[in-house]
Amino acid sequence: MAKLHHSQAGLLLIRNQSQIMLPLDREILTLGRNQADILLDDPRASGLHAEIAWVSGKHRIRDLESTNGLFINQKKLKEAWLTDQDVIEIGSTTFCYFQDRRDFHGDSEELTQGRKLSEAEKQEFQDVSRVTEWSTTSKKLPSYRIELELIDGEKPTQSFSFQKMQISIGRSGCDISLPDVDLSRKHCVIEVLSRSSIFLKDMNSTNGTFLNGERVNVSRLQAGDLIGLGGSVLKFSIHAPNETE
Repeated sequence: MAKLHHSQAGLLLIRNQSQIMLPLDREILTLGRNQADILLDDPRASGLHAEIAWVSGKHRIRDLESTNGLFINQKKLKEAWLTDQDVIEIGSTTFCYFQDRRDFHGDSEELTQGRKLSEAEKQEFQDVSRVTEWSTTSKKLPSYRIELELIDGEKPTQSFSFQKMQISIGRSGCDISLPDVDLSRKHCVIEVLSRSSIFLKDMNSTNGTFLNGERVNVSRLQAGDLIGLGGSVLKFSIHAPNETE
């Protein structure tokens, strides 16, 4: 396996229906609301909130004594070594870490070249078309189908099927609207980045969003996961377009 360089890594900024890939093209980068290398338009982020450094062939992230803390995969940490597709939360901002940002591609994303590469970079990267400074995903719909089953006990009572990049769930005005008084109006969303990167995100609901019994803010979904919200439970699965269960 070829040794990775720090400049191949990236942070995927997860936002409603759009994603931005930020390259980690320096050995040390800071994140925060001001005075940082990566500026966050987030009132819950501190001025200098966190630092990502390339140390001994790996990326390490550490909290810079922020007010609201640094969360990695739902755990509040002062410092951590990053592994591929870790979920990073800074204030209300969510990132997904990619060791090699060229891995973020597939039938729902097409990265576009955002800057002219140096000759050294062209030699370093085999697929130049996927190397970007600021890259946004295309609006192309996923070729796979997201299935959500409303569960009563162990028996499914209703099924919902989608081929879209974002699915909203709540009490009213959502893709899935459930007559559940314990739900917020827009309770949570499912963000579809690629077939292997699908995230459940709570939308500051009153009673919280639960994944397999554990309360979460943002978490990656896998087939068979149970999403609990209010008094309702949805079972998540993913299928090819014409595939039946």
